[in-house]
Amino acid sequence: MNWIADRLFNASGRIGRLTFLGYFAASLPFTMVASFQGAAPIVRLLCAIASLLCTMAPGVRRLHDMNVAGTFILVAFIPLINLVLLCSLLLIPGTRGPNRFGERKGQS
Repeated sequence: MNWIADRLFNASGRIGRLTFLGYFAASLPFTMVASFQGAAPIVRLLCAIASLLCTMAPGVRRLHDMNVAGTFILVAFIPLINLVLLCSLLLIPGTRGPNRFGERKGQS
């Protein structure tokens, strides 16, 4: 459980595009249930919260990989601009070597 909490709630450090894609893919089922109108409101709320948990801290770490401050993740709450942010997180490569947020795990 500690390993999962560290991955979902720790916003320090850096992750690459592929790792972020994994977190994003894990959030998709929760997002689909949260947007399903036939689901009970409490289920939709819990799924929306789970979807946010799966993407916020990893999104901050992905921004760190691009040498951008993590507070920029708040742009994700602005409609249409959030799509541009998502495309940026998935397509723009991170900084080579260490940056002000440290080294990416898995790099020497």
